[in-house]
This record gives sequence, C-alpha cells and structure tokens, in this order.
Amino acid sequence: MTEATPDRPQPFGAKMGWLAVRSSEPREVANTLKIESLQPSSWSHGIRAVYEDSDAIFVTPAIEGWTMVAGFGLGLELEEVDGRWRHELERLSERFGDAQHFATHRVAEFHGWARATNGEIRRAFAYLGESGEILFDEGPRSDAELELGFDLAELPSDCDEDPDPVDNTPSEESVFSLARSWSTCPMDLEDSSATPSLGWLRHIPRTVPPSPPPQAARRPWWRLW
Repeated sequence: MTEATPDRPQPFGAKMGWLAVRSSEPREVANTLKIESLQPSSWSHGIRAVYEDSDAIFVTPAIEGWTMVAGFGLGLELEEVDGRWRHELERLSERFGDAQHFATHRVAEFHGWARATNGEIRRAFAYLGESGEILFDEGPRSDAELELGFDLAELPSDCDEDPDPVDNTPSEESVFSLARSWSTCPMDLEDSSATPSLGWLRHIPRTVPPSPPPQAARRPWWRLW
C-alpha cells in the first residue's frame, strides 16, 4: 500500500492531542487552521507520521460529520488557559459551530479537554497528574464529565505527599469517554464502517546532516581499563 492509497480508518488517541470539528469538509478545516503543504495521505501513513514526528499534522477524512486534526505540530498544547489553542478553537467554532480539543499522555498523566461553540469557549480543563495540579478549570462541567464520577475538589494536591492518589482522578479513559460523548472517539475508529478514504498530511521530512569527517576512534567512557 502506498502513502496515498485509500484505506479504512485507523484508531489513535493514546499519548496524542487532536481537534474534533463539526464539519464534513476536511480541507475547509485545514484552510481555517492555515495548515499549508498538505499532501493526500492514507489513514495508516498519516497516523504513523503524527506518532513518529512531533511536527506532523494529519487531517482525517470526515467521520459521521466530524473532522479530526491529529498531531502536536499545530502547537496548540493545552498547557495554559490563555494559550494559542483558545484563539484557534474559538475561530473554528465560529466557522463550523462546534470545535473541541482533547489531549492525553499517560506517562506524565496529562489529561485535558476544551470545547467551543459559536465562537466562545464553553468548557476547558487540564490536569497534570505527575504534580497533582489542575492547570485550569473553566466553565461549568458538562453532564458527560459529571457522569465520569471524579470530584475535582478531591484531586490530590501533591503526588509526592500522596503516593496512593484517589482512584477517581482524570485519566486517559476520561478523555476518550468525553470525546465519545461530545463528538467521536478516535480509539473507536477500528470498528468504523466508513469506506476507504484519504486524509491530508503535513509531514516535512527532516534532513539528515552530512556525516562529519572520520576521526580517530575514541575509547568509550565506560572502558577505561
């Protein structure tokens, strides 16, 4: 299979950030985000690229009326309440009505989500589990969040002081559940009945620097005897 051969949807989401936009026009979503240098791409190649290259961006084909944009190349990390993600989410929702942002990384236990409708941020939340810190918590919790069962008031404030944190903290599965409730969860794509299709990928291969001239071999630091 070539990089531009249509294929079936491929699941993603773990250790990843993505947007979900209510639109069946992926190129319109990409144009609104001002993503340039896009090339047609299969699902498998696009998803592999965003996991292997932090600068890559994959705009998925529309799935049940939603277009997703995966990858950290957008620079829209949910780390600060007034970050660049806010402006872009507001612009997308003003153009398409509903735009959402999800991010999760189980190593640092970072989990965040945000939603904008009609040009306004309605809900935004981010939690960093390794430090037990709520980075921001804006807007009323949605019914879907309340159903998840965790109590933000009971989140541990310092993981070092609490080696056994409560079980109802936000998690990777919290992010997937919210995506499933608000729009569509990319982890479920393997079961999608969508026909083979192509998305759009921005992937600029990194050039390999020329090899330095050969030098006399040096003994490794761990072999000094």
